[in-house]
Amino acid sequence: MMGTEGPEATPNRGFAGLRTLAGAAALGTLLGFLASLGISAFSGAGTRAPMEIRWVIPAGASELIARGENPLELPASLRFVEGDVLVVENGDTSPHTVGPFRVEAGSTGRWVLGRATSGVLTCTLHPSRRLDLRVEPRGPDLKYAALLGTSLGAPLGLLGLGLWRYLAKAPALPRG
Repeated sequence: MMGTEGPEATPNRGFAGLRTLAGAAALGTLLGFLASLGISAFSGAGTRAPMEIRWVIPAGASELIARGENPLELPASLRFVEGDVLVVENGDTSPHTVGPFRVEAGSTGRWVLGRATSGVLTCTLHPSRRLDLRVEPRGPDLKYAALLGTSLGAPLGLLGLGLWRYLAKAPALPRG
């Protein structure tokens, strides 16, 4: 009768060890990826890609704004992301300004909002004659979060596995 003791019944510990290491590396990578996404989500940085924002100023807008109307329905506060492009088409008979930018009557202005900033701008398109402008930094791309999670997550997962195994073998502290 063959017993359960002996080399035939012993599982191959080499493969079990590799599975444990691979699992720790995979878990560390996943946790690193999720941590990098969490950091970018809570950092307040914009996460969308830059886009083009187009304002079309209708003919007669100057008179409407002088009466206190808001023909473009612009809010008092605007948020953009680094890299956004603001295009202003002036169909009015008067020039208009948005902060340092001036758009002559019948022309189009195009500005790339290149860096994060905030402030109050003079704006002849808003009845209050001012706009609170905020250009937010663009958040990290998912490919960078994946790169960070892979490059840091796997080593941290293996380090955590080693620490866990070390602590599992450490003698228990006396209770008292």
